[in-house]
Amino acid sequence: MIRILLLAAAAYWLRKPENREKLERQAKQAWNRVQGREDFQDDFHDDRRW
Repeated sequence: MIRILLLAAAAYWLRKPENREKLERQAKQAWNRVQGREDFQDDFHDDRRW
């Protein structure tokens, strides 16, 4: 039952084009991290100073 609710919530959230683009961008960034590539634009970490 919870799975159905989660899937319905995700489908509703993905109806907006900007949400789909955001998810696609984040998936590409995650895949690049898995592959060990550093040639991707990481918007979240650009302003973070360590």
